[in-house]
Amino acid sequence: LGVLDDILTARPSRNSTVVGSARGTLVWDSLNSNATSFLQTMTVEIKGRRGIISLLGQNHFPEKVREIAIVGGTGEFSLVQGTAKISTFATQPGGLILRMQLFITRLWECY
Repeated sequence: LGVLDDILTARPSRNSTVVGSARGTLVWDSLNSNATSFLQTMTVEIKGRRGIISLLGQNHFPEKVREIAIVGGTGEFSLVQGTAKISTFATQPGGLILRMQLFITRLWECY
């Protein structure tokens, strides 16, 4: 079991603009691979939009690019779906620097 509590920046550098925070859990769920069940919520402010984006899926760390489902959100990200493409940008003591590209579609509003 692993716990995430990290900052999100616009670029893969600690000197880059902070756009939010990421919190979640990783559960190693396979005895024969480096894969984890991945549940993450990201509190973000992107291009003037504020809210939470939720991701869920299996993260296969050995793969160069992993794809995780975006399963919803709150605030201005209410009713979003899509995918997040995740790649490892660098490793450092205490963790990884990941690059995340979000491909988001907002569904219609329900009243």
